[in-house]
Amino acid sequence: MDFAVNVHASLLPKHRGGAPIHYALIQGDEEAGVTIMEMVKEMDAGDMISRRSIPITDEDNVGTLFEKLAIVGRDLLLDTLPGYLAGEIQPEPQDPSQVTFSPNIKPEEEKLDWNKTNRQLFNQIRGMNPWPVAHTFLKEDRFKIYEALPVEGQGAPGEILSIGKKELIVATAEGALSLKQVQPAGKPKMDITSFLNGVGRTLTVGERFGD
Repeated sequence: MDFAVNVHASLLPKHRGGAPIHYALIQGDEEAGVTIMEMVKEMDAGDMISRRSIPITDEDNVGTLFEKLAIVGRDLLLDTLPGYLAGEIQPEPQDPSQVTFSPNIKPEEEKLDWNKTNRQLFNQIRGMNPWPVAHTFLKEDRFKIYEALPVEGQGAPGEILSIGKKELIVATAEGALSLKQVQPAGKPKMDITSFLNGVGRTLTVGERFGD
């Protein structure tokens, strides 16, 4: 019997394409998963042999979710292949009406738009951590943000609302973000305390992130 199967890191037919983990986080999905499918010429369109899901938590990013799904995929493949090879599992066609696509992230998609809500930006940031990494601009220099948390706050989108010894709060269209791990232009990745004690020590409330 000639056949080929694929382990895909999404709950097909959702998130076909090369960046399913990124988009599961960016779009705020509550669960992720793995699908074992038969391979066909059309991308990720083969009949589904088995699926397994796991919850997505607020602590997840691309790196942590990739590691979790790698284990899920390994175990699911080992659980699935014997029954499939024995003809005991009947593959299920994908529902065309439920298909969504998650193509590779484009450079322009890495840029943060502060006119989005704090939750949308939170999901975008963790959906690009540790790669390709979301960014904004600060005083015309690219400024990468690896980690941030949604918090309460109100102001013009991108405006610095509060600066503390261990805290930098930036307004969004709805709520605010507390930046936790950043990388200023020409510097290594650092926690927010190190940034505020170093190159960020001249920042003032009211300054703006963005173009």
